[in-house]
This record gives sequence, structure tokens and C-alpha cells, in this order.
Amino acid sequence: MLVFKQKFLHQTALATAILCAVSAFTAIPAHAETNTDDVLTTSEVSSALDKAGSLVQDALPSVTTSSEAAVSTTGNVTVEVPKDLTSGVDLTGTGLDLTIHLPNANDAAKGVKNSDGQVIYSSQEASANTVIPTEGGVQMLTTIANSSAPERYTYEVETAPGDYFQIQEDGSAILYAADGSLKLAVATPWATDANGQNIPTHYETDGTSLTQVIEHSTAQGIAYPVVADPVIFAIAGIAIAIAAVIGIGVVVWWFNYCRGMNMWPSVDTTRGYTIRCVR
Repeated sequence: MLVFKQKFLHQTALATAILCAVSAFTAIPAHAETNTDDVLTTSEVSSALDKAGSLVQDALPSVTTSSEAAVSTTGNVTVEVPKDLTSGVDLTGTGLDLTIHLPNANDAAKGVKNSDGQVIYSSQEASANTVIPTEGGVQMLTTIANSSAPERYTYEVETAPGDYFQIQEDGSAILYAADGSLKLAVATPWATDANGQNIPTHYETDGTSLTQVIEHSTAQGIAYPVVADPVIFAIAGIAIAIAAVIGIGVVVWWFNYCRGMNMWPSVDTTRGYTIRCVR
């Protein structure tokens, strides 16, 4: 009986050790992380944008110059995307003249325009930028490599004295001129991981800059890279350009109508002025 009991205890201890070892290898991590490298290449960012699907806006046709990776004009709004991101992205037009500085621009490599018209700035850090000229504005995307990346990404705007940002009830943001007129509209932010899982995100402002907070490091089951954005519409340039044609009252109604459907106003100048709402 003593021999049998010792043999049984030995087998039980062995089985317990095996189970513990298996558990150590099969435990589910808080983050389903797929990338521990801080380097984000142009191809890796392009792949991440592809996975984000329709959340990424279509780029307008653009030209490349000696200093600009992409220059595009629509609805009397010109977007100039620099090769050197520290220069900032310029938006100009009737009643509109401002520069937007993207987060972590000092760490960005030279901007490269891919075949989709997206200007990608690869990075040796844990986040990279992409800028896309869109109808009447611009989309600015952050690609996050892993959980070591920051959660806060601040966009500084060089604009006229007295201009200020205000967060709206739906999470979007408006840049107002000192006289209360609209200059920029920034769509409600989004963030998604490599599997299409939504990541909590929101805007904060000190009045003159806009910060997107992306809560990726505390979310569960994240598959990196994460992609997030603000989509910026240059309302001033569009509205002023077409006000003489359709009337300023119609422009205001158009803006409010689109916002009521959780969309944003856009203008197509291919055949005159065609106003519509886009996401």
C-alpha cells in the first residue's frame, strides 16, 4: 500500500506540473499584440490602412512638386501636403489660410505618395502619420505599432488670432473664427485595430489645438497596428466659394442638414457646383 500511495502521489505531482506548464503557454494575454517592433515602414502603414477599409477616405488626384508630396484643389480649397512633415499641412482658399501641424512630426521620415494618393510618413517610433487630400479637406491618420505608443496625439493649428476649437455633443469638433463663423469641421473620431475592433477614442481641446485620445493601451484583445484619424473639412473655403452661387442661407441649411444625418457637407465642382453630404 505504501508503494502504491507513493507512486500515485508522484504521478499526481507530475500531472500538476504539466498542467501548470501548459497553462503558462496558453494563457490569453490582455493585448493580442502582433507587433513589438517600433519601426513602421511605408508598406506596413499601407497594409494597416487597407485593413481599415471604408474608414479611410479616397484621395483626390494630386501633383507632386519639389517640396510638396501632394497638392490638390477642390471646391476652392487647396491642400498642400509637404514632403517634410515638420512644415505642416496647408489649407488655403477664399477666407481660409491655415497650417496644421501633426503629432510626432519630428520623428517622421520623408513623405512618400503611394499609388492610392496617400502620403505616408514612415517612422522609427511606435506611431506613423498618413495624410490624404480629400474633397474639400484632408484626412490625417495615425498608425500605432504596439501598446508602448502614446495615447494622445495633438494637432496644432496656425490660424488667425481669436480662432478657437469647440467639441460638439456628437464628439466632432468645430474651428470657429473670432466672429463666430465656421472655418473647419472635424468629423467624430474613430480608431480601429487590425481585426476591425473599435477602440475608444475622443477629442480634447485647449481652444487652439485638437488632441485625439486613443485608449489602445487599456483596451482588451487589441490586434496591432491600430489606425485612427481626424477627417477635416474646410467649411470656410467651400461655403464662401459657393455662397455667391446658392446663397449663404442655403450653405447654413446644407451644413445643418448634413450634420443631422451624422455626415459632413462636401462639394463637387466637376460639373458646376454640386453639394452633397459625405461621411
